[in-house]
Amino acid sequence: MITPIGRLAWPDGDLTIGDHSVDYGVGPVTKSIRSTLLDLQYGRIPDSHGWLTRLA
Repeated sequence: MITPIGRLAWPDGDLTIGDHSVDYGVGPVTKSIRSTLLDLQYGRIPDSHGWLTRLA
């Protein structure tokens, strides 16, 4: 699972990350990582690192 971080908060403040008015705050790095992960999971690109194990 890949999910963008939109806000960090701590007792003395907070920090908003990304522009949430565009693509729900999902930036290009998060999009790229998610796309690559899904391509690996669905077999659209080869698993060149041996990360996947077929269970069924």
